[in-house]
Amino acid sequence: MDIDQFEKEIKKDICEEISLAQINTNKFRVITPFQFDDGDHIKIILKKVGADWVLTDEGHTLMHLNYYLDEDRLLEGNRERIIFETIENLSLKYDQGRIFSKIDEKSIGNKLFKLIQGIIQIDDVMYISREQDTYPFLEDVKSFIYRSIAGEHITENWTHPQLDPEKEFIVDFKINGMNTPLFIFRLSNEYRVLKAAITLYEFNRIKFPNQSIGIYRDLDKISPKNKKKFSRLCNAEFTNFYDQQDGIIDYFNSTLPQGYVLA
Repeated sequence: MDIDQFEKEIKKDICEEISLAQINTNKFRVITPFQFDDGDHIKIILKKVGADWVLTDEGHTLMHLNYYLDEDRLLEGNRERIIFETIENLSLKYDQGRIFSKIDEKSIGNKLFKLIQGIIQIDDVMYISREQDTYPFLEDVKSFIYRSIAGEHITENWTHPQLDPEKEFIVDFKINGMNTPLFIFRLSNEYRVLKAAITLYEFNRIKFPNQSIGIYRDLDKISPKNKKKFSRLCNAEFTNFYDQQDGIIDYFNSTLPQGYVLA
């Protein structure tokens, strides 16, 4: 296996900030810019197991969750469902707490991206009890969008029908009818910020043209490191939806074609 070629494929498929650090002959640390909410880095190892090369979190993801949730609470009810549905939907494997995926030279970029996405989605189980608190914000932004932009130009929860048939990379609102569509993301918590960043990473990776904005419920509640991940990928951010609706309308007027904006 050509490790240098693996690293080149990863950088090309995901981002330049990802690299490999050798631990021993057949084991490498995958260094990524992605972190959990508390600043702890996502742990991913590339190693040889028998005749195969695998990407694995070495059990770190669930161990990290155990810092905040008792093991009995972690693997019960909705939390257990989210963890194992995520693993299945992203074609990952699970064994005794470890999440992993077998790879080859052609698939390493895609498999690594799915493992990163899975780790971040699984970490979201910490926020299950908090998501209900964000529901009014999500609905308020939705109502605002439909009041502000003609409905025939809006597609909600959009995914690319050809390039993302599994519907993994979801855009809250896509404004259609332009050569470069506008993506709008509602950013109510750390998870939604990271998920939006991963989605934009993917569209950049496949070179799908877009301009994007993020609308925060309250930027002060988001860690600077996670904000930075999204900020470097988007075109504009609004730090507090309830204080900046006039500014969002001004942005729509300056960006969208004539006749799109109703407000």
